[in-house]
Amino acid sequence: MTKNRYSLTNFFAILSLLSFFLHLIWEYAQCIPLFIHGEVKPTTISMLKVSLGDVILTWIAYLAVSLFSKSLSWGLQTWNASQWVTLSISAVALSVFMELHALETGRWWYTSINPVIYGRISVIPILQLVFLFPTSIKLSKYLYFRFHKDSGWRIHE
Repeated sequence: MTKNRYSLTNFFAILSLLSFFLHLIWEYAQCIPLFIHGEVKPTTISMLKVSLGDVILTWIAYLAVSLFSKSLSWGLQTWNASQWVTLSISAVALSVFMELHALETGRWWYTSINPVIYGRISVIPILQLVFLFPTSIKLSKYLYFRFHKDSGWRIHE
């Protein structure tokens, strides 16, 4: 494995772990007060599974921006406006899709204090992905360069 691929792999590992823990915290914070669960009750195992799903959504959004940018290492570089827009659109689209699917299949409903838009979709999961996708990537970039600053590893394409 080349030094370049190895260093990019390290960034992806940091992104996956950081994204998992940030989403896990968010899921625990929102679950009980804002959602009524159908088939799967909010247990530690279900929170871990949902957070793993959130990591997958993070990767789908990351790959969408990668395709648009024609670069897998865009997260380690300075972002341009089109990358921000693509990431934001991906976050909104994925959250709306997941919410509609969950509501249609009876996985959960909303409590009366959960803010909804269009009378149907909770704002909270949209905010979660819009906020945590870029936060996860930016913090991962920071940690990556913090831990690798003396290694000489830099991403060049």
